[in-house]
Parts: sequence; structure tokens; C-alpha cells
Amino acid sequence: MRMHGWPDGVQTLVLHGAADTCNHPDSSRGKESSFIGLYQRQEREGVGNFPQREAPAAGAEAILAFRRKDWRGRCGQPGVIRAARAWSPKAARRG
Repeated sequence: MRMHGWPDGVQTLVLHGAADTCNHPDSSRGKESSFIGLYQRQEREGVGNFPQREAPAAGAEAILAFRRKDWRGRCGQPGVIRAARAWSPKAARRG
């Protein structure tokens, strides 16, 4: 997310438990604009703060399905990757 003032270009899958009382599901809603790379959010009903422990099979399938998708047309353009690198702290230091 925009921790340093630029969008994140990394492919990101957010698995959020709808019953999470520690990190409310609203905290991960509407964050798409913080990512220039692929971003997908899934909210799991009946799952709390630890989706990977509470629903491991569903979490694993979500990750595998996310990785199987062909995202080249959406975020794999070299220009997007170059733009993300241009805003990296390392690139900024090189100036």
C-alpha cells in the first residue's frame, strides 16, 4: 500500500476474514488505488483473524487460483514495471 507515497506494483492477494474482530474487514476495503500491480481482495465468511489457519484449504485454493490467472494484459506491461521501479527508494537515492 502507499506507505512511501507511491503505489505498489507487486501482485497482491488479500484474504480477509469477515469475522475478524482484531483487524476489521473494512480496513482492507477500497484499497485498490494503492496498487498499480494486480490487486485482488477476498473476504471469507465465518473466518476470523487467521484465514490461513481457520480455512487452510480455501486459502490455498485462493492463492493457487490467483497465481494461475493470466494477468499479463492487465499489469504485466514493461512500462508499469519501469514506473514502479522509478519510484523506488533505491532509484530515488540514485537521483
